[in-house]
Amino acid sequence: MLDYYDMYSQHLGQGKRASINEYVFPCWRCTDRRGKRAMKLYVNMSTGLYCCHKCRHLPDGLGQGSAKKFAKLMKLDLSEYLTINNTSKKIQKEEPSSIYDSVVASKVYSYMINELSLSSDDRNYVEASRGIEYADRYPYSLRSSEHAVFILKSKFSTDELCVSGLSYYKEDKLRMHRSITPGKIIIPYYKDNKIIYFRSRGTDRQGKTMYIGPLLAKSKYMIWGIPKKEDRDIIVTEGEFKAMAAQNAGVNCVALPGMGSAHEAFAELCKSNNIKNVVVCFDTQVHSMLDVDGAANSLINTLKRQTNYPINIYRAYLPLCKDISDGSKVDIDSYIVSYGSNSFRKVIDNAERC
Repeated sequence: MLDYYDMYSQHLGQGKRASINEYVFPCWRCTDRRGKRAMKLYVNMSTGLYCCHKCRHLPDGLGQGSAKKFAKLMKLDLSEYLTINNTSKKIQKEEPSSIYDSVVASKVYSYMINELSLSSDDRNYVEASRGIEYADRYPYSLRSSEHAVFILKSKFSTDELCVSGLSYYKEDKLRMHRSITPGKIIIPYYKDNKIIYFRSRGTDRQGKTMYIGPLLAKSKYMIWGIPKKEDRDIIVTEGEFKAMAAQNAGVNCVALPGMGSAHEAFAELCKSNNIKNVVVCFDTQVHSMLDVDGAANSLINTLKRQTNYPINIYRAYLPLCKDISDGSKVDIDSYIVSYGSNSFRKVIDNAERC
């Protein structure tokens, strides 16, 4: 398989996505009214066929053709752009944990986030129901998964997708991981301005909300959010949307993937950022408060054990409200949407010392 984008972009310049399956590049022989190369050369990323919408009707026939024809005109060696799947058989036989490659994964995830967008329906959901403004901008960079499979297949080899945890073999058939199939909101995790992980929010067949990440990636070591370097106070919660809502409210907040995971990773984050005050703010829920308290206590004990300097730890409790989930559950984002940022800050100010 040829990497068509790499071949055309190296010799024509950076292209722009024209449709799901097409990029447009500056034609090497056409100019616009300003004398610059005209952005008229459209390339199909599945077949490599190109067509300049300006010079395709000229009698020399150079305005359209195949990747092979383009390579001949430009005196290129096609083998330089060949993606060789020489490890596919090995990947089918190896244990999954032995093939994950974090470097390749970061490259693949970053490309996916750059190429996808957030649909209007998903944008309306996160703004109205979650209280998150500018959801498609950094550091949130939320994306919809509708075209993820096609975009990644058109750019990366089977092996690259496998070692990134986005495809796998089952019964000798290649399957795409459900974290990038349609109907999900993709949430990237950043570290040092690189995307190291992502989770997708979707629903299962019964309509129950689920969060899933790529195969093999070590989610228990992942923290969502980038703490403000100048701020020595931090709030930790469970779930990315809740932390985003808190950040929108002007609060320095990060999230665990789940209330029982990434405790040691959070303690390390506090040490590396010299955090002085930590506020643990998990959900308040009637039917499983014992589990919530147990996870909070475990996190607090981990912080006390792992941090080797004086650190103040507090626990904030969101009040149950009849107009939120009939008074059975409340979390940061639902509370902010209903009562506003100032009310949430008062909850944090009233946190109890542990």
